[in-house]
Amino acid sequence: MTPKRKIFITILCLLGSLIVVLTFGIAPLIRGISKDAGKLQTQKQELEIFEKETQEIENFKMFSQERKADVEGLHRLFVSSETPIPFIEFLEQYAKPLGIELTIIPGEPKKIREDFWPSLDFLVSSKASYPAAFAFLRAVENAPFALAVENIAFLSVPLSSDVAFTITLKAYTK
Repeated sequence: MTPKRKIFITILCLLGSLIVVLTFGIAPLIRGISKDAGKLQTQKQELEIFEKETQEIENFKMFSQERKADVEGLHRLFVSSETPIPFIEFLEQYAKPLGIELTIIPGEPKKIREDFWPSLDFLVSSKASYPAAFAFLRAVENAPFALAVENIAFLSVPLSSDVAFTITLKAYTK
């Protein structure tokens, strides 16, 4: 064998081993790295989503703490169908300074299809001067309860400056 041929065979062997090393050693390594890089990118995106969701949860917690009083206030808007005592006390509280003695007759709790909430009707009646009756009606309209004035009737009392009035109220219940 000539030295040229030995060099040529050596170069071919080196090239062959280089190809084998590249094919079976480095190529799988590069594929594994690219696969791991893809997984890393996916995990980074999932981490970003998780951080956003965590921030949204924290924002919601802060918002709910800030609005806790408002939510509790909403619960106070509704009258208890079993014991509507705070609502009746409210009516009496506004009637007393006006010199009005009320007769309050609560109805049965009911749920009407057109209404969003169940309700309880109250029939409120009394005699008073017209300005006092009107002031009481204004207080009822500005009540801190979810209610609707269903009907109002005023009748003059003979031989008196007073009027007899009847108000039908629909108070929404819990």
